[in-house]
Amino acid sequence: MNDRRAQLEDALRSIPDGVCSIQILETGLPPIRSVTVRTEGKGCMTAATIFPGIELSYWQILAPTVSFRHEALHDAIEVTFCRSGRAGWNLTKGFVSYVGAGATAAHMMDCCADSAMSLPLGYFEGAGLAVDFRALNGTPADIIASAGTTAEKLIEKYGAAPVVFPPNQELERLFSSLYDTPEPYRPAACKIAALELLLYLVRADIDAPAAQQSCDAQLASVVQDIHALMTANLDKRYTIDELAKTYFINTSSLKTTFKAVYGQPIAAYMRSYRIRRAMELLQQTDDSIAAIAAAVGYETQGKFTKAFKEATQLLPRDYRKTYRKAPR
Repeated sequence: MNDRRAQLEDALRSIPDGVCSIQILETGLPPIRSVTVRTEGKGCMTAATIFPGIELSYWQILAPTVSFRHEALHDAIEVTFCRSGRAGWNLTKGFVSYVGAGATAAHMMDCCADSAMSLPLGYFEGAGLAVDFRALNGTPADIIASAGTTAEKLIEKYGAAPVVFPPNQELERLFSSLYDTPEPYRPAACKIAALELLLYLVRADIDAPAAQQSCDAQLASVVQDIHALMTANLDKRYTIDELAKTYFINTSSLKTTFKAVYGQPIAAYMRSYRIRRAMELLQQTDDSIAAIAAAVGYETQGKFTKAFKEATQLLPRDYRKTYRKAPR
């Protein structure tokens, strides 16, 4: 159920815990920012300035949280595409932007100058484009002008609040080309994708219902506490009403914010979480299937076996035989 995370673990195996490796590719153009990254996990960032004022970056992170610091750029925007995993960017001014696989977040770069990203699933892989509108010239600037707008209007358009674009074919196509184009042609593909993305920002309707605004940081923090309670006590079943009363939050806000943070309704998320935890216990322990069923919150072994097979297409005993990790 976590194949992409396993691939990231292999890709980052040589990086020690507590380190985020940063590689700046030389293109002959000055970077638009200098960034430092702190994390208790591990990760890597590769960045290159591909036009004056436009920087492309790739991210791979395995961590619960990661913090960033760079200059507060008031006239620049950062657009981040989530290829896999999930991330919540805790920005200044009380905003949090959450993106799951296929979604894209956009915010002005004064909001993220000293910010933190929480990773609800423990990993994130994505690509980003930072655009300093004041530094644009040549073709990128011509695109803005030919679209009948100005850098000032774009700064005003995206300056009020961060925006999250849900998965859509156009953005996924643009960002996928950054990964899927064969290496000899990738630099050219990156430049083309950057220009197309700039045009997308120009014409995007950020007031449309599909363009989701970021959620309130205080509500997100409460929901994270609720998540910690539920996942630490899998043998218990909490109702939404019970959680809402305990944490002084109305049920509608709880359900909406939980889905924004973790990408699924509470019931669906916890069902999936229980199965993932059961998979770990089957791989890593000699506990009986009945004991594992009870540990992850199932009243009977039969109910657990049915739910486990629906999720994995394997019976628990067959999963253990196939994936049991040998002792080190």
